[in-house]
Amino acid sequence: MLGMVHVANRIEQLRPVAVREALTATTWARNLVSRPVGERMGAQVDLVTEVRSGPELVWQGVSTYLARSTQISGLPVLERVEHGAFAAPSPTGGWSTSLADSKAYAAVSGDRNPIHTSRLAARGFGYRSTIAHGMDTAARALAALGPVRGDAFTWTVEFASPVLVPGRVALAVERRDDVDTSGGVRGGYALTVWDPKRGKPHLTSVLAHA
Repeated sequence: MLGMVHVANRIEQLRPVAVREALTATTWARNLVSRPVGERMGAQVDLVTEVRSGPELVWQGVSTYLARSTQISGLPVLERVEHGAFAAPSPTGGWSTSLADSKAYAAVSGDRNPIHTSRLAARGFGYRSTIAHGMDTAARALAALGPVRGDAFTWTVEFASPVLVPGRVALAVERRDDVDTSGGVRGGYALTVWDPKRGKPHLTSVLAHA
């Protein structure tokens, strides 16, 4: 969404979806709140999507977006969250980013926001260079799990600093028995993507088996 920052995502896959399966999707907005952004206030909203096969719910996603400079009076206010210093885990993989990959993802996803495909446009929005799509980065991290992610799972992602293009990121995949995706503590995996040169996190993610 142009002008908004994707800050988090939560996906619940209840079962695999077949390639030619007929599906219906319903999307709505909820939880419009004010959120501290530096010394100012921004507006944050959740976009919820439910996917059904007939009456059966097979997939649900919640995407959280932040408009940094939008102030709306009368909204509930989120408390400021302070994050501790980032300690990079031991890497288990990584990949390089390229403008060609960003353009390919833009074409497939339909997200043609110019900050992902044009350095000039990205600089106009305050970025040092073109930045990768957040969900492209998240999907690459999830793909590193391969089949062990299972057929039914809950996957949460929190985005931090943007991934610059071109560049390189490091990835760590850790097996955990104490994963919590707000559905209770279960077994699963913790995934972390970060900038190995600057030591800054790009995203943290957990996947819990159903």
